[in-house]
Amino acid sequence: MNPFVFAAAFSLVSASVPLAGLLPYNTAVEKAKAENKPIVVLWAGTGWDRGSAEVKAMWDKVASKSSQPVIWALYDERDGLSDEARKKEVKPPFESWNVPMALVVTPDNQKLICVIDRERVKEASKVAAVLPKMLAAYDKLVKADEEAKGKSGKEAAAVYGKALDGLPYQAARTHKDVIEKIRKADPKDESGYVFKYDFHHQNVYKEVNKVMEDGGKKGKDRNFAGAEQWLRNRLASPVLDKEQKQMLNVALAYVARMEYDFGAVPSAKPKMIEAFKTAMAIDPKSELGKGCKNYIAYFTEPVVLKNLDVANGDMRREWTPWVADVSSEIKKPGTYVVKCVKSGGGYEVRNPRLTSKGKTVAMLDASQRDKNQNEFELTVPEGKVPAGLRLEMEGRGSGHWMDGFGRLEIKAK
Repeated sequence: MNPFVFAAAFSLVSASVPLAGLLPYNTAVEKAKAENKPIVVLWAGTGWDRGSAEVKAMWDKVASKSSQPVIWALYDERDGLSDEARKKEVKPPFESWNVPMALVVTPDNQKLICVIDRERVKEASKVAAVLPKMLAAYDKLVKADEEAKGKSGKEAAAVYGKALDGLPYQAARTHKDVIEKIRKADPKDESGYVFKYDFHHQNVYKEVNKVMEDGGKKGKDRNFAGAEQWLRNRLASPVLDKEQKQMLNVALAYVARMEYDFGAVPSAKPKMIEAFKTAMAIDPKSELGKGCKNYIAYFTEPVVLKNLDVANGDMRREWTPWVADVSSEIKKPGTYVVKCVKSGGGYEVRNPRLTSKGKTVAMLDASQRDKNQNEFELTVPEGKVPAGLRLEMEGRGSGHWMDGFGRLEIKAK
């Protein structure tokens, strides 16, 4: 296979032309099996997706000019097909709700070589860059049996694992036959590839909870240390991809959170934050990376009450700094009554004070500061009211579901 010829074919795109190069998927599957060639299938939705018609014409022109050893096909989810007609259709081995997109499928129509998402499908240059590499990786996977001859144990598993590594993870997971060869060659998973290609985050949490004995034991009696060690042992594997490392570090944060929250171990909170930071650093731009950033902010930054409103999202289990700008409510010296109006759920506040530029302007008597306050008075001394006046206090959710909400009311006495 010449990737340069393949890339050149993909660059030949222009205006819409009548379909000529894309076979109906039913026909393409039979042809692929007979000729033992991968299928490059455009998944379109003519009649209900505006982007499909243009992309279909572009791909058809490329297919009609291609001399590559692949079968070009169109799977078109057209409007108006009867249920009977749909039952007779052969579908690609994938579920898609975001068309147009494309797949490269094995000749038996059972497994994936790669998935080309909606955005890349529309850019021929990007498609051209991906497909030759993926098809070459598939060739390597096909030849893995030959390469693994004479090898056993983790060495044989590594041959198959590295061959799978050439495919996108989503596609590699569909090659169950190869994963089973890894499992048989390396039942103790010394290579790490069994875990890598059996990986599912829900199963990770299932195992973590099992080790922790969550449900069977309560409080400090849970095996937090064992659960943490189980995760660190998995993280030691050199074959994991970035997303898997992120997920395992997030699971470490989960264990630390359980230890902090239910085990009442204060030292677990820094461990939780560190695990989130490690996961975020692996790929800050990924969805997991962004989520970790939000969690770090949630557990470390003060809660800012906007317009004196207290929202569900402001609730924390532990006492957390709360800050509100009150410069519009307090403009002159005097005593002010601050009332916590609770519209639903529950929340508590304590140690309220007025500040400006980091300096305390007013606070409660020492005997009252650490007590929960639903209503309190703060006195601004005579003279010019400092600029940027803020109400600072500590707050937390008090309801089981952390669903407290309401607002702060400030009135001159």
